[in-house]
Amino acid sequence: MRTGKGRRQVMPEEKKKRGMPDGMTRLQLMQDKRSNVQSMTDLMDVELDAFDRGWARLLCYPGEKHRNPSFNVHGGYGATVLDGVMGWALISTLAEEEVFTTVDLNIKYLRAMKADGTVYVAHGKVIDTQGRTVITDGTIVDPDGRICVYGTATCRIVRPRS
Repeated sequence: MRTGKGRRQVMPEEKKKRGMPDGMTRLQLMQDKRSNVQSMTDLMDVELDAFDRGWARLLCYPGEKHRNPSFNVHGGYGATVLDGVMGWALISTLAEEEVFTTVDLNIKYLRAMKADGTVYVAHGKVIDTQGRTVITDGTIVDPDGRICVYGTATCRIVRPRS
């Protein structure tokens, strides 16, 4: 089924037919660029560099399109990248058919990021799981290893209905 602006809406029965692999498989498909879930990575100019169960690492290439009026990288870029890398760390722990939603996102900006060709590295990890509630944290560091942006997220795992 198609919706406005050429977007495709996946109907529940279609999703069920296709099945959703476990989180590690989903991330491997993304890293191999065999997933159709690339739009946000393209928009933010990030690349899934490495991952394992409970953690993920992104390479970040902020450019002119990510600048604010002060010519630094807009704070929304850092927040979005951290939400992504912490989410991908959580995804790596999911079973087949499980998904999650971010319930709370907290971001601290420690240093300005520059849109001057500098490559930043974002790290995300799962730090605690209690039932369906998962706590993650993440950082974006500059080439000297200095933290530019730090964040935490509380997420909720959504299990498929039987």
